Amino acid sequence: NDTLLLITFSGRTAELLMLLQHIRSSVPLIAITSHTNPSTCSLFHHRNPSNCILLPAPIPVSETVSFGLAAPTTSTTVALTIGDALAMAVLNRLHSSPADVFHKYHPGGAIGAAVSKGPQRMAELAAIVADVPIARIQSRHSSASTSLTVLDILLTAARSSSGWVRLSSRTIVGPRTIQKLGRDPSNLDREIHHLEAGTVVEKQDWISIPGSSTIEEAKQWIMDMRRGERGKQFLKEGTILGIVDEEKEVSGVVEIEELGWTEEEWSGDGG
Repeated sequence: NDTLLLITFSGRTAELLMLLQHIRSSVPLIAITSHTNPSTCSLFHHRNPSNCILLPAPIPVSETVSFGLAAPTTSTTVALTIGDALAMAVLNRLHSSPADVFHKYHPGGAIGAAVSKGPQRMAELAAIVADVPIARIQSRHSSASTSLTVLDILLTAARSSSGWVRLSSRTIVGPRTIQKLGRDPSNLDREIHHLEAGTVVEKQDWISIPGSSTIEEAKQWIMDMRRGERGKQFLKEGTILGIVDEEKEVSGVVEIEELGWTEEEWSGDGG
């Protein structure tokens, strides 16, 4: 399921042409370049036309004329605009509610403050367990195995709107753990049962918190519990909080890190 995206104004950058010699012609190629016709772009030569997509990004006046030197200025701005349009198209294709995804992951600032004040209660912060996809053996890497691998989890996470992945109805892997797994390419073929303890968390190990609790109330309870040694043992980095709904069912999950801790709060000096 790989797709190659190349950005080059000239469409004939030597390093990219050399790279393509090592990429199978069956791999789809998307190119953001000044060319308006694929036949004039060297990147598409010797490639399967049905797997090539040209996203034209020409500029009306050369940068040499505009600025007196061929520095990438106007061309990079146009390429950025095309890249933004591509990202929005992908976002709308992958997610049924792009606005919700944007609100959840926007880092903040003026835009974040304008679109949302952020969740106030634990139920608003939680990912709904029933909506979390369950990983299946789907990668070529794991085709000879009957066990899930890290790559299977990463592929499932890429299609998860919340970033969470379930391995069964009672086991789950959080987004931060998945990000850590993905940073090491040597992990890709590792089978799940060979990963270190705590990577996959059983439902019985989720720490229950009422969904009606405010985030500040939940933080205060956790800080109070962590003042004791036993509390620090089960309320630690990587802990999954099970959010209990009005029906007394654990219907949501939150990573403990999502509550937004200061160093003083987490160490026990801020409560």
